Amino acid sequence: CWGVRFFCALVSAVLVGGGLLWLFGFWACRVWLVFLAVNLVTQAGLHLWIAADLVSIGDSALQYLVLLVAEVPILLVELIAYVFLLKEYSGLRRAAYAACANIASYAVGYLPLHWAVEFLAR
Repeated sequence: CWGVRFFCALVSAVLVGGGLLWLFGFWACRVWLVFLAVNLVTQAGLHLWIAADLVSIGDSALQYLVLLVAEVPILLVELIAYVFLLKEYSGLRRAAYAACANIASYAVGYLPLHWAVEFLAR
């Protein structure tokens, strides 16, 4: 079930973050490569970090609190990565993108993820 969770979260993060990346005007190929690499690393790190917690919590609303707490360092890592690795636009715009993408990814991706995982796990 961990692999399904990781895959669903990664796809969700890429779709939501990619849409926002485009809306923020980051269209260069290099930007998209950085975006994909950062998302793969942070999603893998997030899921490795919280896997034991989610298993011990079981199926409860507490999962979302664990994910929310874990999102804070992920947000900081992505914010730093985008500010330093991307060269397009201002640092403030890159930081704003990182914050918006993380908040949107959590809201759009993780909240309905519970139902998707339950459905796919059957």
